[in-house]
Amino acid sequence: MGDSAGQPADDPTGGTPGAEGESKTWTKVEGVADGRAVRVRVGGDVDQASVTTLSDGLDEGVRHAVDAKADLLVVDLDATGFLASVGLSALIRTHQRMQDAGGEMVVVLAEDHKLVRLLWTTALHQVVPVASSLEAALARRAEPSAPQES
Repeated sequence: MGDSAGQPADDPTGGTPGAEGESKTWTKVEGVADGRAVRVRVGGDVDQASVTTLSDGLDEGVRHAVDAKADLLVVDLDATGFLASVGLSALIRTHQRMQDAGGEMVVVLAEDHKLVRLLWTTALHQVVPVASSLEAALARRAEPSAPQES
């Protein structure tokens, strides 16, 4: 699985920089858990100017999950510094697409990350499952009746 466009040169995933003046938002799509899941790592600030990069990465993640018959899409926001309402909307749309495809989307965000409060204030955690790590997201899918992490 490949890197999505829009990654800055100093991105730890080794992505390629975007055009001059472009947002520093980046995404990286990769298979995890022996192909049972697809992870979309998101970094930088997601706002109106950069939401296309997020949406493109999420779309790529859904395509890879469907093609690989992976029933879990993990969206890792740990490297994301800011998430505007357009980013929340993109997450909700992607969650619905995964459900329509017979799968599930889980957002990964460390418990001490500054975006946790946003997810709880907006009640996104009531719509989209949230886990504190990739391992917790994978375990949640392994046990479908497991409660959501807070």
